[in-house]
Amino acid sequence: MSGCQSLIRGGSTGAVARFARDRMHERLSQSESKPDTPRCQKDFLTRFLEAKATHPNVVDDTQVFSYTVSNVNAGSDTTAISLRAILYYTLKDREVLGKLREELRSALQAGKIILPVSWKQSQELPYLDAVIKEALRLHPAVGLLLERTVPAEGLQLPNGPFLPAGTVVGVNPWIIHHHAVFGKEVDKFIPERWLRGNGESETEFQARWQKMLGATLTFGAGPRTCIGKNISLLEMYKLIPTLFLAYKIELTEPEAEWEVVNAWFVRQKQMNVKVTRTAQ
Repeated sequence: MSGCQSLIRGGSTGAVARFARDRMHERLSQSESKPDTPRCQKDFLTRFLEAKATHPNVVDDTQVFSYTVSNVNAGSDTTAISLRAILYYTLKDREVLGKLREELRSALQAGKIILPVSWKQSQELPYLDAVIKEALRLHPAVGLLLERTVPAEGLQLPNGPFLPAGTVVGVNPWIIHHHAVFGKEVDKFIPERWLRGNGESETEFQARWQKMLGATLTFGAGPRTCIGKNISLLEMYKLIPTLFLAYKIELTEPEAEWEVVNAWFVRQKQMNVKVTRTAQ
């Protein structure tokens, strides 16, 4: 406990570090007061502390703290960027905002969803899904190449040159997300591109939808897909409908454009909103 105590008194004062230290102190205090009480479900911190007990020569309090900080911090920036993008594009488009609110209100009144909205409930909201997918297409959190190295056997591009071993290659999601595979007016926020169009058969729609999904690189693709993808999507699909049902959210300056800064992560500035609690 002494090592943890020193970490709690000193070290980083960032919000994430403080949160990690508080949770670690809380868990260790519980363990000391009730050492034989099993936890119904093991979370990450439980497993980190188990690793400390099993491998004391490798994992000490400082290492557990490092694991915890990394676990809390990982994905926070990218998910926040994505959430801002969803809110920004939706609030800037009155028609989209109206359609989304109507879908959410109708589902709430019909008893299909309750607050807070669960992941399972969110999957039955097609317009919400379209809004989120379109915002992530227009503003993927990563704005530079996700680099890979060509292996020893080299790589023959299907319609291009042969790339020798050791060549550094990468695909920028901001470029791919503006490809013609996403249809017309790819520079515009149009959630309807993710929905079945008038006169489009279900087979045609599914084929088109799968092509767009396959070209979406918000979280990377293939075996190098972001390992936090599912947690990030869980947060978005639960938070966005819950926010719009529980609060009235408005841009303080509806005509103003946000400021975007690319430093590998494409962060946004100057996006101020007014939030008012709604009556339920």
